[in-house]
Amino acid sequence: DAPVLTIDEAADGVTAAELADGLQNSVTLTTGTEEADTVTVILDDGNGGTITGEATVTAQDFTNGSIAVGVTDAIADGSYTATAVITDALGNISAESNTVDVNVDANS
Repeated sequence: DAPVLTIDEAADGVTAAELADGLQNSVTLTTGTEEADTVTVILDDGNGGTITGEATVTAQDFTNGSIAVGVTDAIADGSYTATAVITDALGNISAESNTVDVNVDANS
């Protein structure tokens, strides 16, 4: 199973105000995901640069059916492609999520 990535802020472009607390993402948990697995969101700039955010799955995330993952490193203006994966304690990585296009304009 592949997780599903949702980035509400990406719908109409990401502004400076939205970046103030990092880029907020939601990732659905797949069958086989366990507590303490790691969910990683990857922003790819298309030029070999990536920015990531990670979160550890908790019992509350199972109740919610999804996990919130913030990307809090600096994100420069530009276009990115975002995906998510889930990694278990043995290093097994899920299929890659759907792709979300993210356009950042920190000047708006």
